Amino acid sequence: MDCLFPGKVPMAKVNWGAKTDYEFVNNYKVLQSVFAKLKVDRAIEVDKLIRARYQDNLEFMQWLKRFYDDNYSGVVEDYDAIERRNRGKGVSQYPPAAGGASAGASAPAARRPAAPRAGRTAPRATAKASSPVPAKENDRAMNKPAANPAATKKVESLNADLESANKYNDELSGQVQTLQAEVAELKLQADGFEKERDFYFDKLRDVEVLLQNYRGGDREIVREVLKVLYATEDDENGEAALAAAEAALAEADADEGHELEPAVLAE
Repeated sequence: MDCLFPGKVPMAKVNWGAKTDYEFVNNYKVLQSVFAKLKVDRAIEVDKLIRARYQDNLEFMQWLKRFYDDNYSGVVEDYDAIERRNRGKGVSQYPPAAGGASAGASAPAARRPAAPRAGRTAPRATAKASSPVPAKENDRAMNKPAANPAATKKVESLNADLESANKYNDELSGQVQTLQAEVAELKLQADGFEKERDFYFDKLRDVEVLLQNYRGGDREIVREVLKVLYATEDDENGEAALAAAEAALAEADADEGHELEPAVLAE
């Protein structure tokens, strides 16, 4: 970008020794500011690029290569890449950084760039009323096949694996949502069952207390109802339930100071 559009890139802000995420982000911000100055309609997905994933960086570099080809009109005269890089930060770790302008001056004359096209200050993609780079050109740049057939085959294989993984992830997400809905429904049902259980248990407890405190003459009916209340699955003949009913009646009568009637204890 600095070679294509001299003076548009603030090289002093570029950190060539960036090693952390926030330093990478700052470098991409510099590139975004250059795109904004040149009115280049290209979003830079910084969060993806700083993760250094192969597919994301390959697509961006393919687009950048196409952008360079579209706006390149011959090498720029007197462009010293080393001297321009030395204006940035963290260049001491690169051996050529010590060359600076003198290193550029010692280069062979055959490598000297030709004169740039006069009056060129904006990228070709924005020549008409600052129009954005056409979407079709972006797609062609990103989908441009690699020159190496083996690399192209590898990219296609990775794309197929990525598509398969995305489909599987979508299926799992759908299953998770379905299971979450079922769990929520079951929880509502369980809450309803608990409320219903507590309601009927309280009712039966009220009936039990009422029968235990009953002092009428027909105690046989009281005993049979208590027998039903105390019955269990293990008590097939009802003997344990009957004993529990009689014990309950005997306790109630003892509280009143008199014994059960003989007919009540006959069985």
